[in-house]
Amino acid sequence: MGQAQWALFAATVVVVSLMFGLQQRSTRTLTQRSESHHVRSSVVLRNPADQCATGWAATHTGEWLGTEWVPLACRLPLLKPLILQLLQFVKASKHPKITIAGDSQAKRLREALAEAYGGSCNMERVGAKCDDAQAFAGIAPGPRSPLYVPAADVDLENRPHPWCMACGGCESRLQSCLRGAVRVENLGVEYAHSNEVTSSRHNATEDVFYIEYLLEKAPPAVLIFNTGLHDVHATSPAQYREQVDHLASLAVVLRERHGTRLLWLQTTQPDARKQPEKWRNITSAKRIAALNVEVLVVARKYNIPVLDTFAMTDPSFGIHDAHGIHQQRFYYPNVIRAACIELLKPQQ
Repeated sequence: MGQAQWALFAATVVVVSLMFGLQQRSTRTLTQRSESHHVRSSVVLRNPADQCATGWAATHTGEWLGTEWVPLACRLPLLKPLILQLLQFVKASKHPKITIAGDSQAKRLREALAEAYGGSCNMERVGAKCDDAQAFAGIAPGPRSPLYVPAADVDLENRPHPWCMACGGCESRLQSCLRGAVRVENLGVEYAHSNEVTSSRHNATEDVFYIEYLLEKAPPAVLIFNTGLHDVHATSPAQYREQVDHLASLAVVLRERHGTRLLWLQTTQPDARKQPEKWRNITSAKRIAALNVEVLVVARKYNIPVLDTFAMTDPSFGIHDAHGIHQQRFYYPNVIRAACIELLKPQQ
């Protein structure tokens, strides 16, 4: 081998060594970052160049890398361009409003969405739990009757009224963002069926909010909805399917009459290690999973997209807050990112 050939061979070895060293350092950095945030370090994108454009099936299977949800099948676009696209869709509709209906998780998603729109949101209306019909929706309340309380309900000491459950953070709220370009609200409908909120026409919370408020008074361009964390101790899976079927049928009327785009969020998993002991066998992952199975049956029946936030909240990811029910703040913007993918798809 001549001198020139030896020089070329040596240069090639140096380049290959440098590339291998950079790859090792990059791998170590990702692994260290994962370990420092208590997430798994085995995330491998099947095609990193692909954006998640095919909906929930591509976005719900993945892992947390630091504060970012990383689907296995694709790469989620950044939050800002997604919510700007969602904003354009909402502004172009007849009803520029995004409604998130559910329990305190809905409140946290509404807060994350308002923050994503630059925090330039004004609070227009704040409800009062169990008086939401009048205080928030402007609907005269109907007769009160004692709330059905299942035997499994072990946390009743803070109930303010016999017809009302003490759900902290379930009050309805409406914000106006970007100088009125879009309105964002969460509705306190934490059970698939309850009689907490009534009117002269309806004695069920879901009917008051979905029919008298959303359908007749203030239809949204987008409805993201869920119940489950409260239902899990109040009903059987079979009863839950019937109740969610009714809830979904009301949402479908919104879609048919007002073009509302729908998205159901599966009920999240708690972290039993952080929960109060009395709740561990009630709001357990096993019981919640049984309810989520029933939702899939209903969603297929009505062609409602589903985002599997149950999979995104596996306790092994270490993303829950100190109480084990809600997640840390970074979780909610990531749910909005995944939700936007589904909501912005062409509707069938």
